[in-house]
Parts: sequence; C-alpha cells; structure tokens
Amino acid sequence: MSSSKAIKRRNNSIANALNARFYHENALAYAKGGYRVTERDSFRKTMDAEMKALVEDG
Repeated sequence: MSSSKAIKRRNNSIANALNARFYHENALAYAKGGYRVTERDSFRKTMDAEMKALVEDG
C-alpha cells in the first residue's frame, strides 16, 4: 500500500461555516413545515449576509 501525498492545501473554513449555516437555517424552516426554504428571498438574504460576514472576518 502506498501512502498518499498532499498536493495542495486550502482553507475551507468559510465554505464550512456557510454550509453549517445553510443546514441550520434549513433545519429551522423544516421544523416549521418549510420544505423549500432555498426559494425564499429571506433565506437568500440571510445567506448573503452570512457570506459577507464570513469574508470580512476571514
């Protein structure tokens, strides 16, 4: 068995945090019967604000 070699490293912290926020918002909506949260303008605005905050804190 050969060992693997790291070719490139990247910081996925922003993507991971945004993904966590997505699942959190989706779970909140789902608990209230909202099964199409991604189609709501309020969801898009929340995710845009989260992305902006994450990039600024970067």
